[in-house]
Amino acid sequence: MEEKQDQMIYPVGVDDLLICMMVEQDTSTGAPKYDLKVWRLPVVVKLGIKGNGSVKAKYASNKMFARVGRQTEHELSLDYVAIPVALFDVMQGITHNEGVSFSTTNVKEMPTFALGFIGPLSDGSQGCTWYPRVQLSNAEELEFETTSEEIEIKDLKLTMTASGLRNNSVLYSQFNPLRDSIKNLTLEKYISTVVYDEEVVAELTKP
Repeated sequence: MEEKQDQMIYPVGVDDLLICMMVEQDTSTGAPKYDLKVWRLPVVVKLGIKGNGSVKAKYASNKMFARVGRQTEHELSLDYVAIPVALFDVMQGITHNEGVSFSTTNVKEMPTFALGFIGPLSDGSQGCTWYPRVQLSNAEELEFETTSEEIEIKDLKLTMTASGLRNNSVLYSQFNPLRDSIKNLTLEKYISTVVYDEEVVAELTKP
């Protein structure tokens, strides 16, 4: 029987969104630390991913010696239904009193969080991608529209930037259930915590 990794199996949409706040920033020598709670939200309408990759060619002896490429960021655009206000406030770095918050023109660094999404495949299995370092764009774009006789829930939109971790340059990790190297890792284990390096994988796959 043909191995699954050799079959023509394809993505069929997008499933739940995963968000986990970073509670301790990564450094050039230290890994990040994340909140124990991973929010799993069934709210995704559309998720767009745009990389900033560039390619350079190096020539020697009148021939192309090498072609190298690099990407340092992904722009993530999310159309969604709703995000719990308790989580969204933390993602924006908002504090409030008596339910009132204030937005100022002062310089501000947005909080950092990990963002993941589950992707269903045509054979019924599911994969997942984790971006371990993500920040919301502080350029707001809002649109409000009156209701009419026809009930319609409008999509909300977010723009985020995913960048590589400082300690290991990881931009994202990806679990694909079709790969034949899988021995112990499952989707449930992979989405239970932010997977940002091999040590996390080793911890998740301990007997």
